[in-house]
Amino acid sequence: MDAPRTPAIAYHTFPKRLPLALTGIGGGLAVLGGIGTWVRATTIAADGAVPHEVAVVSGYSKGGGQALIVLGLVAAAAAFGWLARDGGPRTFPILASLAVIGVGAWQLAEADSQAAAMAEAATADPSFASYHASFGWGAWLLLVGLVALFLGLLVGVLREIDLRRPPEEATA
Repeated sequence: MDAPRTPAIAYHTFPKRLPLALTGIGGGLAVLGGIGTWVRATTIAADGAVPHEVAVVSGYSKGGGQALIVLGLVAAAAAFGWLARDGGPRTFPILASLAVIGVGAWQLAEADSQAAAMAEAATADPSFASYHASFGWGAWLLLVGLVALFLGLLVGVLREIDLRRPPEEATA
């Protein structure tokens, strides 16, 4: 009696549209992050318990935020380069993703430093019972966008490596 045969599991690379989707979503989130609020500061006065907003830093008001809006749009548009048959157009989403990731990481570090400086300056004011400065919704969207762009870049490059491998290595 023969044992049941199990079919050989074939190796499949990442789907063709996965890097496109991740890069497009990451670029769109970078645009929204560049527009949105990067730092929001709230305080509670010593005589009350109702918190109120005392400072807001928006991305679109800074040069880095405006650059992220433009670069995010470029990355979202360049995402379609992942679908190209030849390797040349695939360079565009790679370069656009790297540019957005670099500028975005730099701007997030700047926003964090600014929030820390705002909190440090508030310690000199005795009228505050509590003071809180942290990332706003734009900074969080930017962070998620940078992660999506990184994953799109990683998946796209790994898929490209798989496609360029000789067939005999793919089955070994």
